[in-house]
Amino acid sequence: MDATRVREPSVDWQINFPDWPVAMRALDDKRMVVLSDDGTLRMVQSNGKVAWEKTISGGEAWSLDVSANGGLIAVGTCHRIIGLNAKGKELFNVPIVATDGDDAGAMGKYPPLINWVRVSPAGDRVLASAGINNWTNKWRHEGRLLMVSAKGETIWTQGGADADPEKPPVLPDAFKAGVFTVDGSRVILLKDKEAIVIGAVTGKTESTIADVSGGIVPLAYGDGFIVSHADGKLAVLTAAAGKPVAEVGPANLLRGPDAMLDAPKEGVVSMALLKDSLVLGTESDGAVRALGLSAAVGFPFSKELWQNSVYTKIVKSVKTDDNARVAVNYWGGTVRILSADGKLMGERIFEQDITAMEWLGDRLIVGGADGRVYAMEGP
Repeated sequence: MDATRVREPSVDWQINFPDWPVAMRALDDKRMVVLSDDGTLRMVQSNGKVAWEKTISGGEAWSLDVSANGGLIAVGTCHRIIGLNAKGKELFNVPIVATDGDDAGAMGKYPPLINWVRVSPAGDRVLASAGINNWTNKWRHEGRLLMVSAKGETIWTQGGADADPEKPPVLPDAFKAGVFTVDGSRVILLKDKEAIVIGAVTGKTESTIADVSGGIVPLAYGDGFIVSHADGKLAVLTAAAGKPVAEVGPANLLRGPDAMLDAPKEGVVSMALLKDSLVLGTESDGAVRALGLSAAVGFPFSKELWQNSVYTKIVKSVKTDDNARVAVNYWGGTVRILSADGKLMGERIFEQDITAMEWLGDRLIVGGADGRVYAMEGP
């Protein structure tokens, strides 16, 4: 822990939402969208002014994503995918339609809930995953995927419940997460203990990777992904082959031809890229670590660069920014900001748990469980 007095970053502005923020995404360093659990969607500027606001009907499940260029915003709201531009104009509103094999109730067939939406880096398509249907007494894993264009036109679909209830769905499990490659050509889909790489244009499966942890969202890296294995390993995958080009084992990290280093055994809960390093948040020891990333072919991982631990707290998530800062969200409302070399730059303790966090230019925006959104000054 840091022995010196901790600096508390000031709060530049505060906005109150009707409910707790479920997600926030920056379009650039001056604008971001924030979605709260009641369906309030606001475009918030870096000065704290609200450029526009929408109220979206839905409930049960929410998801939010934006394109890398900030031109397309996608909202997953229960049974619909809604697309908007940066000015708040609705571009499309696509429903997830019930099929013959979906659960039935007094009011008819119930389509599955949308688990998540993901916008391609170029903003030319949106991928949505729909899975568990919990409107009835039973849970149905339906595994439906839908790729639409920036105009809401269907590009391809996969899965969907069959009319015969005894016949298993095409995709037997709902996907927990999906991530596009940097160039948008492929997507990695995450199950409980398995990952599937598909072509973004065709939707066809290109490779399957076993023993991947379903609890950690992969990172797009190079032409592939960084994934967390179920047995504690970290691996860099080439998207084309879907095979690890190098792995970090639970007992050691690749450091050099003859050198090894202990890997974090405390349980990775969050990952983020920071320049030429991979930042890991581990749960049981309250630590944040940085591993060096190398451009060497077949040997991407190097030594542990630094570690910052708070043994009395549990890491919830980590976020990095273009200015090489690391924001750490701990369960219970503590937020810390670290430098690129792991030094503590500031800490603030909020009264409520932090439900969403995102960098916006020089400020760190955090949303509390009480619906308050704060802009913390960036050290």
